[in-house]
Amino acid sequence: LDVIRIPNRRFFPIQYALSHPIDLLHMDWPHSFYVGRSWLNTRVKRAMYFLGRRKLQRKPFVWTAHNLVRHDHDQRDDIPMVQKLIDCCDAVMVMSEAARAALLETYRLSEGARVAVIPHGHYIDCYSNTVSREEARSRLDIDATSRVVLLLGRIQKYKGIDRLIDAFGEMAGGGDVLLIAGPAEDTGFVAELHD
Repeated sequence: LDVIRIPNRRFFPIQYALSHPIDLLHMDWPHSFYVGRSWLNTRVKRAMYFLGRRKLQRKPFVWTAHNLVRHDHDQRDDIPMVQKLIDCCDAVMVMSEAARAALLETYRLSEGARVAVIPHGHYIDCYSNTVSREEARSRLDIDATSRVVLLLGRIQKYKGIDRLIDAFGEMAGGGDVLLIAGPAEDTGFVAELHD
């Protein structure tokens, strides 16, 4: 297979993707196609989304369902908007059997559409790994025998980081370390976590 990453476009992004010589279109995160920064921007994006959806029905189309709805915004209209996308799908990819069950509980699949469980891959070969375990622990001032639990990624409220901290506090032994690392836009939330 030749995989082509089609860059997003501001206007008519689905139609732009479909204008390329492709046999199958795959999409990850659909929300940016129908959610804008303002009421007017959202209306324009939705008009383009509905027009693009019509064209999706003419090409084989697969969606990877990382999330059933957006985590960090108003979700009231996510289910009907994603359902419109799923109505065009030939297949939906999920990362676990639990995700498959949640998908089928929330959405209906069109006749003939398949759900494939494909576990998420790793990124080990994508980033250079030049720091040894010993050097990393030394830099972070972590004892060589400490058990380390890492949460790596965006620091956002919806992820339940406060509950992770509480649970870690209940089960951690002496010397155990919880590392929370990643970018955070909400400095107030980070201050709460520090407290």
